[in-house]
Amino acid sequence: MPDLRSSTVMFRKQPKFCDENEVRLLAQIEMEHLPTDSDGFLLPCPERLEVSVDLSMLVAAIIIGPKVTDQNKQTLLERAHAKVPEARIMRSKFDVRP
Repeated sequence: MPDLRSSTVMFRKQPKFCDENEVRLLAQIEMEHLPTDSDGFLLPCPERLEVSVDLSMLVAAIIIGPKVTDQNKQTLLERAHAKVPEARIMRSKFDVRP
């Protein structure tokens, strides 16, 4: 929904990046499914929630930003090749380096 403006900061996107398709996940969990202690009080939320996905179905391309260091680019390329070998590796259209 390209015209939707979220009040949640993590779901906002700068208009100049509108042509980059990406997935951002927000899950709503019912209260009865949240972890509780033996007295029924809610436990602290974990820092991260992992969701299993088939990356080959989810990732068609990886766009490398213009400010990525050579070391980070190498790490990204190695991990991308290991996890999603069929994904295209592309430079950001905002990368003006030769």
